[in-house]
Amino acid sequence: MNLVSLGYKDWFIQNYNRPGYTIEVGLGTNPIPMNQFYNIYNENIGILVYGLIL
Repeated sequence: MNLVSLGYKDWFIQNYNRPGYTIEVGLGTNPIPMNQFYNIYNENIGILVYGLIL
């Protein structure tokens, strides 16, 4: 596989042989404005904590 074309999820799967996921959050175009940070964080804290205990 061409490493230049890999995204983070693909790199993770290839190197760790485990499932990888991309969580899409935020509204608008990238980069997401910093004023959305706390709302995104608060809405997604559950999956962040769950990822730590897996």
